[in-house]
Amino acid sequence: MPGFITTSPRWQIFNAVASALERAPELQGVPVKRNPTSAIALKRGDYLVVVRWNADALTEKRGQVERRQFRLMVGSIAATETADRDADAMHVVVGEVARRTLTELARAHGVGNLTEREITPDLDNILIEGALVLSAWDVNYQKPTTAFGPT
Repeated sequence: MPGFITTSPRWQIFNAVASALERAPELQGVPVKRNPTSAIALKRGDYLVVVRWNADALTEKRGQVERRQFRLMVGSIAATETADRDADAMHVVVGEVARRTLTELARAHGVGNLTEREITPDLDNILIEGALVLSAWDVNYQKPTTAFGPT
């Protein structure tokens, strides 16, 4: 079995945000689903946070450093009597936790130009009964290039 242990900055950003949401006392233990691949079944009264990678693009390469832009999707789902209102109110908290985490990453690891692009009530391929409020975050970061092959 291969022993892959080095992760990309993209995964580290994704994991930091998902982990912060999982631990956030403000969310009172609302479950966090990472990169869902199938329909999400919720019971009446359930809440859920979804974190999903959307894209990672090379924006510039100079010497041994790549500048990249990673798009992270963070959604708040409520299956309640007042689902639209509840999903929106929960998303205010989710956005604060995500912004705080990404800002801490920027200070500690040179992640920069954090931009919340849009907030929408929809995400393709995530089927739910209830309401969804979704944010798309563009996170710019740098990573050294790696040479593969014989040395």
